[in-house]
Amino acid sequence: MKKLISILLLSIVSSLSFAAGDYDGIWQAENTSVFATIHQNEDSLVFVILGADEWSALQGTLQGSQASLSKVTGSGNSIGLSVELQFESATKLTLKVLTCNSIIENACDNLEDLEVLFGRIF
Repeated sequence: MKKLISILLLSIVSSLSFAAGDYDGIWQAENTSVFATIHQNEDSLVFVILGADEWSALQGTLQGSQASLSKVTGSGNSIGLSVELQFESATKLTLKVLTCNSIIENACDNLEDLEVLFGRIF
């Protein structure tokens, strides 16, 4: 009986270690020191961007190879963002800023219509 329980527990634990989403991992924006981490659970996606001075956490849904996300929190909380991620492959994605809203004048000037290419590094 102990062997059976051990085998069942081992099979459950080993199957959980492979529960990562297709896009989970660490990503880097092309030609920059900006990084992002992606955590996927079925059609839910969390995208955390880590820059030198700022960070943002976005959450949304994944449909096929495209995700629509909205900023949840981060530094510069006065800026509201919605973005689209287009996964070109399991190792390449394009982030496009769809909307940027801020109570601070000119805070969105460099973000509107911004497109950034990311490559998966881990």
